[in-house]
Amino acid sequence: MPTAAHPEDPEPSEPVPAGPLYVPVRPGPAGCSARFFRTPPGERTAVGFTSEKRLTATLGADQNWIRLSEPALRALAEPLGVRRLTVDPQFSAPAPPYAPPSLDSEGFVHCSADPGTALAIAASHYTGVRGTLLAVELDESALTSRVRREGEAGARYPHVHGPLNRDAVVRVWEVVRTPGGPARLAPWPPEG
Repeated sequence: MPTAAHPEDPEPSEPVPAGPLYVPVRPGPAGCSARFFRTPPGERTAVGFTSEKRLTATLGADQNWIRLSEPALRALAEPLGVRRLTVDPQFSAPAPPYAPPSLDSEGFVHCSADPGTALAIAASHYTGVRGTLLAVELDESALTSRVRREGEAGARYPHVHGPLNRDAVVRVWEVVRTPGGPARLAPWPPEG
């Protein structure tokens, strides 16, 4: 009969400290802040990885990180009401596709073929929209819905006839609007 190596070994159901973790962070005005995620049921969770390779494989090479011990990460998350810690998560479930209202009302998602056209459409149709206006850059070859070029002669626009699968999003841009000046595109979220 096997015996425990140490009398204080935890039971299998007890959480075992994971040791130093690679914790994903985002830049902020005062340095950086830990990123928190949600479990499939929607509970907020702190996340740590046991290696940089695992973090990069899950969140990408551009993800910033810091090293923290598990107790330090728990102490950081607890005052924010985050009591769950997920180590080496497997984000395998794809995000649900995005279906804007125009998909129901018109049967397709309006798109633009180039940044200049996107800015012109933002200026003519979205000037009254308050708050942040975002535009997504799509990899047309990665879209799972059919794309058709439609419109009047000389003004053909790509229309996506179905929801946008999120893995086709290459980049997100903010349409920066300045009173009395032209709009411009800036990377979203803003750096630093």
